[in-house]
Amino acid sequence: VRRTHLFGTHRVDGEIPEAQSPDPYVVINELMYNPFADPSDPADLGDRLEFIELYNLSPSEAVDLSGWRIEGVELTLPPGSVILPVGYLLVVQDDAAFRQRYGPGRYVVAQYPGRLAGGGERVALLDRAGRIVDEVVYDDKAPWPREPDGGGPSLELRRPALDNALPESWAASGEAGG
Repeated sequence: VRRTHLFGTHRVDGEIPEAQSPDPYVVINELMYNPFADPSDPADLGDRLEFIELYNLSPSEAVDLSGWRIEGVELTLPPGSVILPVGYLLVVQDDAAFRQRYGPGRYVVAQYPGRLAGGGERVALLDRAGRIVDEVVYDDKAPWPREPDGGGPSLELRRPALDNALPESWAASGEAGG
């Protein structure tokens, strides 16, 4: 009722954005499913550095992901989880460890309670209505890139617009840690 009143009575072009499109184009863009852990370093953060990166391909529309779910790590995104146009959003396994390793300046919206399977699994992004927005079933065996399986790099899409259901759309990140 408030939204209808606001848009009908007080809307000024350019000041209040239109409602979000029904099919925003957000993709699962990067997975750190099996980070490198140095067993000889007792302070190593290794296995606590998992993350999932989402990317908004729209050049003009921010997307409110509040209440969306990520299956595979059993996370519901908290209120205020907005991803800007051509922007990134991260969810991490251990926020303190992630920030210690990567520092500030990354948009981390939540810490997830689950873990990504080191041998591969299905990760799906579902909107508030439970519809699948994007999903990937990654693996640590060929034809999937093998370097992300504990070797240091993450698994990332070569380009966000590629079909992430295809192993050839993915590569090991150019940098250790993703």
